[in-house]
Amino acid sequence: MLQALSEHSARWEELWIQLIAALAPQLDELLQSRLPSLRKMYVRYEDADIQLAVDSIKCFQTAPALVDATVIRSPKPILLPAHRLTKYQVGCPWRDHEHALNMATNLVEAHILIVSDDEPWPDRNNQPINLHRLQRLYVSNMEILNYLKAPLVDELAVYTAPPEDLLHPLKAFVAFIVHTTTVLL
Repeated sequence: MLQALSEHSARWEELWIQLIAALAPQLDELLQSRLPSLRKMYVRYEDADIQLAVDSIKCFQTAPALVDATVIRSPKPILLPAHRLTKYQVGCPWRDHEHALNMATNLVEAHILIVSDDEPWPDRNNQPINLHRLQRLYVSNMEILNYLKAPLVDELAVYTAPPEDLLHPLKAFVAFIVHTTTVLL
């Protein structure tokens, strides 16, 4: 069915797909360089614990119109054209977010979901990731705020209630916002 539908992929503006392990390797083969109109994509894996035969999915990286990307429960990286994205909603380890967000200079909205807390956070001596156009920020872990600078944020939401000792990242992040902000905890 995916093969039959992919024959019309040049006209797709939105793609919503729930993947099973058997389909993941076929995505690149069927869709690579065949998504010129795709503006919005949503990929969710049926089972986040599946083992894929591929190291990453690359077909979305070459979609020239893609500006809105959602990736849920991905066991392997899905490469995105981060420099074009205005909306980013991804669940992955922090190191993958860090790489994508450093290139995502046009983001207006970001949902940063950490899926693996097993890895230690990197050294904070590095420069923060500057998201100078970001207006809406949603994070699953307060620690994320230690690594971002987003002075235009209007809306900030934290998906988990933080322990008292993690309120420092929130205080430090909000101190650099240049105008009134709605904060949802």
